[in-house]
Amino acid sequence: MTSPKDSALDVATPEAIPGEPPTLVLRDVQASYGDTVVLRKVSLEVPPRAVVALLGPNGAGKTTVMRLVSGTLKPVSGTIVLNGVDVTHMPAHRRASSGVCLIPEGRGIFRSLSVRENLELFRPTSSRDIAVDEVLEVFPVLAARLSQVAGTLSGGEQQMLALSRAFFTKPTIVLVDEVSIGLAPKIVDQIFEILRHLSSEGVSLLIVEQYVRRALELASTVYLLNRGEVVLSGSTQDVKYEDVADAYLR
Repeated sequence: MTSPKDSALDVATPEAIPGEPPTLVLRDVQASYGDTVVLRKVSLEVPPRAVVALLGPNGAGKTTVMRLVSGTLKPVSGTIVLNGVDVTHMPAHRRASSGVCLIPEGRGIFRSLSVRENLELFRPTSSRDIAVDEVLEVFPVLAARLSQVAGTLSGGEQQMLALSRAFFTKPTIVLVDEVSIGLAPKIVDQIFEILRHLSSEGVSLLIVEQYVRRALELASTVYLLNRGEVVLSGSTQDVKYEDVADAYLR
């Protein structure tokens, strides 16, 4: 495994194979928390080996989409398809073993355990051939923190520890929810380099991100949610920052 600084991150990822299904499809998905409807007939698609940005103001339903895809929330109606297979009613643990990796908002680490213990827990039985040292090549800052309690790491280091999960699980899609929240700009640069590295290895990404310009630079497709509905979508070559900013105000 090469580190981001050693890999050609600007090299285009492989083209989709003709007839290859999208990595992820949501069709007319609705979701609620109790009696409160939070998503209304949301449809989106993540092509193979692509980066898709899911943007929108606070409360738009972005995290709800991530929970639906990961299986931690059941839809009221609609269909969720992963790699050509209907997983709408598949439990979360089976989706994880089928290639879904969620990096949740708020880091998603075991704060009371050491860095090494977190890394060992992130490594599933099916990926025992991937050594911790191999993953640390991508996260050299963690190599000097292996015995440190994870909760005492800086915010950026905690986020890197959370992202290490994606390098152990061999996912087909990584769901990244607010990866840059609360981080200094320099650390955000490092985090986005890691995301580019994942993309260069052929992993599809669905990212929720507060920095709109960064998201548009990384992604090939963008969907914008507002009040539980998709109000804007398209290629990032066609959708401009100003279009997104205007949609935020609708």
